[in-house]
This record gives sequence, C-alpha cells and structure tokens, in this order.
Amino acid sequence: MDWVIDPLWPWSTAMGMLGSLPLLSVLMPLLIILVVAIGLPVVFPMLVNRGSRVIFLVGGIILVGLAMLWTALQGALGGGGLVVGFRAVGGLMFFALPALLVGITIWTYIGIPRATTSRIGIILFVRLMAMMLAFLVAFRPSLAIFDKQSVRSIIYLLLDSSESMTILDEADQTSRWDHLQQVLKDNDPLLKKLQLQDTEVKTFQFSSQLSDFELEKPGLPSGKTTDIGNALKGMVDRTVGQDKFRGLLLFSDGADNGTSRQPALPLAQRLRDLSLNVHSFALGKPTTTAGQTDLALVSISTEPTPTIPLGGEISVKVSLNAPGFENALVGVRLLLDGVPVVARIFQDDAEVKIAGVPGHTIQLKRAEGNEILIRHRPLGTLGEVKVTVQVGDPRRDFMPLPGEISAANNQIDTYVTVVKEGTRVLLVDKLRAWEPQFICDALGKDSKISLFPVWLRGNDKPDDDVRDLFRFEQRNYDAIIFGDVTAAQVKVLGNNVLEQIERMVFDKGTGFLMLGGYSTFGNSDWKGTPIEKLLPVMLDVQGQIDAPVKMVPTDDGLRRYSYILKISNQIAGAQGAWAKLKELDGQTKLGSLKPGLSSVLAESDSKEPLLVTQNYGKGRTLAFGADTSYKWIRDPESKQNHARFWAQMVRWLARQEEMEGSVLVIPDSRRIPANNELGFRVALRGKDGNELEAGKYQVQVFGPDGKAVRVPTSKKGTEERGVFLNSELSGEYKIEVEAEGKDPSGEVIAGKSSARFMVYDEDLEMTRRAADHELLKKIATAGGGTFQRVEELKTFLQKLINEPPLTEKAGGKYYPDWKSNIGSPIYAFIMIFFVAIVATEWLLRRWWGLV
Repeated sequence: MDWVIDPLWPWSTAMGMLGSLPLLSVLMPLLIILVVAIGLPVVFPMLVNRGSRVIFLVGGIILVGLAMLWTALQGALGGGGLVVGFRAVGGLMFFALPALLVGITIWTYIGIPRATTSRIGIILFVRLMAMMLAFLVAFRPSLAIFDKQSVRSIIYLLLDSSESMTILDEADQTSRWDHLQQVLKDNDPLLKKLQLQDTEVKTFQFSSQLSDFELEKPGLPSGKTTDIGNALKGMVDRTVGQDKFRGLLLFSDGADNGTSRQPALPLAQRLRDLSLNVHSFALGKPTTTAGQTDLALVSISTEPTPTIPLGGEISVKVSLNAPGFENALVGVRLLLDGVPVVARIFQDDAEVKIAGVPGHTIQLKRAEGNEILIRHRPLGTLGEVKVTVQVGDPRRDFMPLPGEISAANNQIDTYVTVVKEGTRVLLVDKLRAWEPQFICDALGKDSKISLFPVWLRGNDKPDDDVRDLFRFEQRNYDAIIFGDVTAAQVKVLGNNVLEQIERMVFDKGTGFLMLGGYSTFGNSDWKGTPIEKLLPVMLDVQGQIDAPVKMVPTDDGLRRYSYILKISNQIAGAQGAWAKLKELDGQTKLGSLKPGLSSVLAESDSKEPLLVTQNYGKGRTLAFGADTSYKWIRDPESKQNHARFWAQMVRWLARQEEMEGSVLVIPDSRRIPANNELGFRVALRGKDGNELEAGKYQVQVFGPDGKAVRVPTSKKGTEERGVFLNSELSGEYKIEVEAEGKDPSGEVIAGKSSARFMVYDEDLEMTRRAADHELLKKIATAGGGTFQRVEELKTFLQKLINEPPLTEKAGGKYYPDWKSNIGSPIYAFIMIFFVAIVATEWLLRRWWGLV
C-alpha cells in the first residue's frame, strides 16, 4: 500500500516547480512567510508611531522578498538556470496561500471589540478546515494498492582498454588486461545467472572514447588515453529515459589522463541521481613506477631513404631504453611484412656474436640510449614493406623478459618503399683493354643502369668482394654479360654458378648476353655446360673471322627488334645510321642457329650471323659475335650511337623496353608524432623513366578511422609537394595519389600509387604507470556505489543475485478513486462538508456580531 497524490492544475505545476528543490529550501521560505503573515497583523496595532509601523511593514516585505530570492537561487543553482528559479518562486506562492489566509483573518478581526482571541482562533480554524477540503480536492490523495511484477533491468560493465592496462603488475607478472579478462571469464556463470533474473548485461570499453565490447573477442588494449570522465558522460547519454538498473561496474586502473575535460565525480553523481549506482573495481598497483624494469623501443630509422633498391641492403637503427635490465641479454629480431628475416646485428659499431644463445641476442650496456643497428639483404619484394623490430626474451619466442612491466613498447614499426631503380647488369670479362672498358663507359653514362663489372685473371680464386657479386639470391640482376672468359674461369666464382645463371634466365627472366672472343662460344669449354642450353646458337663451330666486318641489321631485325637497332633519330633512319658506322675488327663464328628458336637481328656484310636472339623460359638471350664495337667511335655522333646501342640492348634483355609510366609518392618521414605535419613529394614518370614536368595530381590521406582528407599539392622549386596536417589520431595512415600527364611524345600517362606512414602518440598513457585507486574510491562514493579490488567481483555478483529481483507496480486500486466513472460518495461528502463549514463560519460571525 502506498499513499499517492494526483494534483489538478495549477497545483500539479506548482509541485513540479518545487519538486527539484531540497525540502529545506521549501520549508524555510514558507515558515518565514507564515511568521510575517501572523506577526504583521498582531504587532501592527501595538505600534502607535507611524514611522515604526512603516519600518515594521517594510521589514516584513523584505523578509518575504528574501525568502522568495532564496527559493529562486536554489532553483537556478540546481542546474536549471533563472527560468527554473522563477518557476520555483511561482510554485512556492501556491503553497503560501494558507499563510496568507491566516494573516488576512487576523488582520480583519484584531482590534474589533467583540473579536476576542478565542473567537478569532475558532474562525481561523473553521476557515482552515474549508481550505483543507479545497486542498483535498486539488491534490486528490489516495491509498493505492498495487500488484507486483518483475521488470527487466540492466547491469553495465565498463572496461578500461587503454594502453596502461598492458602493464605487467598483476599476480604472476600478468598484465592488468589479461587479469581482468580472466576474472570476467571466471565469473561468466554468475553473469549468466543474472541474465536469468531478467537482467540484461551490457558491456562497453573505453579509452578516449566509449564503444561497444564483446567479451568473447577482447582484443588488446591500445588506447592512448584513459578518459574516465568522457566514458561516464557516454553512459549518462545512453541511460537517459531508462530507470531500471542494477548498477554500473567500472573496471580500471584509475590512471586518468583524459583530455575531454568531462569531470568524472559530478558525472558519477549524475548517474546516481538517475538510479544507476557506480561501483569501482580496481586493477594494477599504486606502487608501480616508471623506474621499474622495462624494455622500451623509442625510435626507429631506415637507410637508404627515401627508397631502397630491389635486392639492396636495408639498415634499420633503433634506440632501446632498458631501466632495470643493464647487462641483461635481450633478443632482437627484424620482421618484414610480419615475417622474421635473417639479419646482422651491430652494437657500438661492432657486430654482435654471442655463442650459445639462440637467435640474435645483445647484451644491454645502458639503462637508456642503447643504439642497435640491423642490416638485412636482399630486399626481394617490390613496393611498400612494413619494417618491424621486436625485442624480448629469445628463449620464450620474444615474450616479455621476466619482471618487465609492459610489453606494449617491445615493438616498433615503420615503412620503406622498395623500387626497381633502373637496370642492374653484371659484366664478367678478363682484365683487358678496349671493348670491356668502352662497354663500361657506354653503360655508365645512363644513370638508370647500375653496372657491376668483374675482371678475371686466369683461374685465380676470387676474393670475398667478387664472390659477393655472385650471391645471386641477394643481387637480383636484370641482365648478365659474359665477355672473353672460359667456363672454367667462371666456375671458380661460386658453387654451381653456371647452373644458377641458367635457372635465373629460365625462371626469373634475367637477360643473358655472350660476346665474341677467343674463349667464348665454340672456341672454348662452354659446350656441355648449362650456358649452352640458353644460347641461341649451337656450339658446333670454332674459329674467328679476322677480316674487317660491317654490321648490317636484317629486315626482320629492324621490324621485330627495332628497340635495339634504332640507334639514331635521324631522318635517314636506322639503316643510314648503321651504314655510317666503321667496320668491326673481325668476329667469332657463332655456329648454327637453333631451329625454330633463334632470330637473326644483324649479320656481317658477308651474311655471317652476327647478332642472334632467342627466348629461353621467361628470359631473353643474345649472342653477339663481335668484341670490337669500340671501333664504331670516331666522333661525338658515333659515340652517342655506340652508347645508345649498348643501353638499349641491356634494357631489352631485362624486358624494360616497354616500361609503363609510374606514379611516385614519397613521404618526408614514415613515422611522426601525433599532431605534427607531414610533407610529401609526388611525381609522374614517363615510359622512359624520366619525371614529367606537367602533371595533374589528386591526393587523399586515409586515417586509422578510415576517413579521407584531400590534400592539395603545388610546385615547390622543381618538386610537386603537399603537406598533411590532420594527424590527431595515432595509427596507420595511407597517402593515395592519382596522377595524369603527357610524355614528350604526347602519349597520356596515368596511374595510381600509395604510401603508408605511422603516427604515434607521445606516450602519456605509459608515462604514468601507477594505478590510482584513490580516484576510483571517490568515483564509487560519488556514484553511490562501492569500491573493491577486481578479485572481489565474485562476491559482489553473488550478493546481487541473492537480492530480490526488481519489481514494478501494476494493476493498482485507489481509495478513493478520484478518476472513477462509477458513482463515488467522495465528491458529495466533500461538497456537503464544505457547505457545512462555510455555513458554520457565517453563523458564528453572525452570533458574535462580527458580520
């Protein structure tokens, strides 16, 4: 049973106006008004001096005004502003009517001869009875009897997913996050019992923002701030309009460093006012400090920049802080696109080699500033590569070292771009004058051709530098040229060198060229070697042609292989350019063509095959019977034609004669702090590999949240550049560029490209490692809840389960029922009683002669 009221207007409005005020803020002004209403008519006749009466009257009015002002201020300061304050004053006036009635009655009869004090009191009592009947009809009080029924309620779990939850200061050196997940897993049966009590369990996570959370997919805590205030503000917004709660359970270390400026304590109090009590469950230790043992990778850089050639070496330099781990052995490894690779580790300019320790292990010498250099080759993947360095315990698959506080900073990432910069050519010849030297000069003039010459002396074993050039898995040559050397000389350069070259041509598309000479083709020991398989001619002929030889392109050669043979842009054409060149000083007999496979590009003036080609697997091969092309050089024009012939021949062997135009985007850095700007360069290359001056660029930068920001570019000197400014969020960003332009021939070149970079926070989250349980206690107090360690969750949930389920009132009966359509005597009784009271009041005044 409950007493309820259902007031009519304007009393319902008046109650609404006063409902938000504390009881004292209502009773105090009413008492003051009552005292003034009684005191003025009683004291006023006693004052004979007119001035005294004025002072007393003004004082009473001031007191009433102050009471009204007090009420207005209480309403305004309660959060509603002046409008609510003045509405509260209006509500107070309705409840002050009985006091006004008392004052008017006393003022009316006091001083009248027949109006004794007792008679005035009786009249006042009768009038108040009439007013009480009026109030009874206005407020319509009833005794209500309700049926009870269960109601579906909600319990909220709010989990701190900031990076400080990775700190390893829980039992058995587990992280705060892992400990929390284990506690939640252990208490899953109790949460399911709550659900059987019509209690919905809703779980959220927070760091800088509030978001949904799946207990089955916890993931890793990576938030860069702990903003408890903003999380509680989000819960306030989500609970508006609901009133059936069983509590909000806040799981956190309390290390609040939020930047949203949402005050946690008032918001916890606001949740309590919404009938949602906040209970804090603490993780971590308040005694954890930054000076405890920890590994922290604080910087990373790569060389060369901005790009690394395919097959080249990458150098990665990192700085490692290790308080508490001085002189400890720590594992270091390099990962490319997430895959560990073999690398050489250097510390203090010396390569690290510690026997008996698995993997790459270094001994830390300092608490801060341990500089580590990592070198790896070859980089065998074109495009963008994610570079990761990890440190940890090498004996436990790079898990944190025993006693380490956090594993979150045991890894650091950046990006590099691997490009195939031009054409890589290996030239193998004996140490001799003229032809090989002029070939080097010709190819060296082209900046996009990298030439690696090897000069052999007899059958001497090569030194380490030469052997290094024949580590083919690291070098990624585009073309290989053999000059006047024997098979035996080449074999000593490494294990299975000839077999490796044959597989490189067949499987990888490496180009191969053999020059004429006394030790090449059928003149030496090449028959029966793997090289014989890839040559376009049979090694069935020996000997030289010592007479002068004029090189003449064939019609088939000019038609099908014009890229090699077009050595001049003159109107006279290729034939005219070749006709101007001097004769060669003889040639090597090439042998029979391989039926159905070989094509003759050029022959001597006596119809002897001079330049022959065939496709071998994925590769192209050439047999060039001459080794005196330097004889062509007589003037600047012929020198240019000679250089062009050799450059075009090696590009054709490398299948780069049809190179497509390409778009470049090169960030100034691949790793920047949050809220910093990043400059970048864009360019468009034509089919000749040269950058085009006039290009149109559209650039977008995609952030970790997937949102795109357009970035304009403009010409800065000789470069097209842009600057990205919106780096507030930490994580991976991607620059995407679309470009279009025309090359010198007028052909449209268009394409797309992208580059990634990392934005990292200045680590406020991990700077403060100590848990703040005092803040959690204050939040629990303000939120009307309790504070406990997370291990006490089981006791808390069990107590909640043992409490009666929430119920609500339904199907109520009211006595009296003011709204009933069925005949009720209440209104008739009140009417008769009211008339009787009014009649009695009139009769008494008539009897006493007060009418």
